[in-house]
Amino acid sequence: MISNREARNAKRAAAAEKRRQEVERKRREREEQLKREKEEQERQEKMKQELEELRRKKEEERRRRREEEAQRAMELARKLAEEMARKQAELEARLRFNRSVQVESSGLEHTQDITRAFVFSYFELLQWLGLDIPELDLLKLNQY
Repeated sequence: MISNREARNAKRAAAAEKRRQEVERKRREREEQLKREKEEQERQEKMKQELEELRRKKEEERRRRREEEAQRAMELARKLAEEMARKQAELEARLRFNRSVQVESSGLEHTQDITRAFVFSYFELLQWLGLDIPELDLLKLNQY
């Protein structure tokens, strides 16, 4: 048989073992809780980094699109400017030509102000001076 003392010692040993197991269980639970919290924190940090990377990529894509649109707009503006410059040069050339035609026409009008009387008197003068009148000029004289 077991004595009271042995029974009390056994009871105390059992209670101590139970407390030790309870402390060990709580320690494991605490470690597991800390591990879960750490994993959750790492997962959140990873998600945050992924979101930040996604945001950066979207921003980079938007920037690239804006640059491409600006490039296309600049190219279009350059082509329009070249076209306008070409049309301006054509217009200026046409205006210079028209002006030269007008000047020439005006000059011809002034030089062609020869009247019938002048032509007749010129040929009469040639005959008076005894100079030969070429056949072509005689034809002209007969037309007047």
